Amino acid sequence: MFTKTLSLSKGWNLVSLPYLPLESELNQIFSDASVAFTYSNYSYESTTQLVPGNGYWIKLPVAKNYTILGFQTDVKLPQTNGWHLIGPTASNFNPVSIDNAAIEQIYAFGNGQYYEVNECPLGQACWVKINW
Repeated sequence: MFTKTLSLSKGWNLVSLPYLPLESELNQIFSDASVAFTYSNYSYESTTQLVPGNGYWIKLPVAKNYTILGFQTDVKLPQTNGWHLIGPTASNFNPVSIDNAAIEQIYAFGNGQYYEVNECPLGQACWVKINW
């Protein structure tokens, strides 16, 4: 069993689960979150089920620390070209890093803006441009 503490801000946060959680419901992991959105097939979708490796926008009324408890899981990079909202898992063999030949660009979000990074941190989701 592994743990990761995420320090999230008031408002919108880009998050990803680094482990396979004991519970996958949004309100069981992020108790104060009012909504979560994921990106799939070129559009945003509201969701209440969170899956490791996927990226999520969640909205919080206050800044708070959340501890994610779960088991290691293996998640591969998406096999389609284009932009994906994803995050790394603790046991990822294909890390979300610019060093991976299939990854062209990575953007993170913080302080109300996007910024380019070389690697997506554990627990955070990033916009990743993939070109196989």
